[in-house]
Amino acid sequence: KESGSEILFVMILSALVIYMVLASQFESLIHPFTILLTVPLAFFGALGALYVLNLVDGLAIMLSYMPNSPIHLPRIPSMGINLFSQIGMILLMGLVTKNAILLVDFANQRVAQGMDPKDAIIEAGRVRLRPILMTAIATIAGILPIAIGFGAGAESRRPLGVAAEGGMITSTFLTLFVVPVVYVLLSRRKKKHEGGIVIAGPQPFAQPALKITKMPSRWRNPSCLLMAGAFLFSGCSAGPTYYPPSVKA
Repeated sequence: KESGSEILFVMILSALVIYMVLASQFESLIHPFTILLTVPLAFFGALGALYVLNLVDGLAIMLSYMPNSPIHLPRIPSMGINLFSQIGMILLMGLVTKNAILLVDFANQRVAQGMDPKDAIIEAGRVRLRPILMTAIATIAGILPIAIGFGAGAESRRPLGVAAEGGMITSTFLTLFVVPVVYVLLSRRKKKHEGGIVIAGPQPFAQPALKITKMPSRWRNPSCLLMAGAFLFSGCSAGPTYYPPSVKA
């Protein structure tokens, strides 16, 4: 129970750090939400892969009590929510966001050149599809030996690889459909919000235009990175149950 609560805190802290780093890089508070949508998609695949293999393990246990059964399935133990599968899901938070970053960054460049957000994200999907598939296949192939399990202690490491494999596979394909839709919706909402409200009719007195001073872009990145560092190192502080080690002469 204690390790589960700590893992939940680490996941929330990781999401905050990822959001602040992306906000500093994109200089936007909206597009990082679009990129972070890949994390729930990855968790869906990770939990689904663990659930399916857990069912296979239960079926293998049932068949082991039937010696005359023509079907034989190998045991796949430890396929559940344990420490190693939770570490795999934390690993996914850093792996799956790169697909959405490739799409959103390319689309932002085209929008800055005057293209419509819908046309920009369609072109981003067409141009960035090959890099997304290449990096995803390379990552899946690299984690595959951990998911299959080789060597001593393979059974304990296998849930980590299965969670990472399932999350990468589902996130890679679902990102190509979910992220463009959310990007277009948020871009249109942002454009409508920036357009403001125009009041029709004659104005009795001319009001001077208000000049809104924005924070220079050179100050945004350092401030967001400082906030990310503060959240990152906040988990390293000593808690109320900490006791300094005693040194004997």
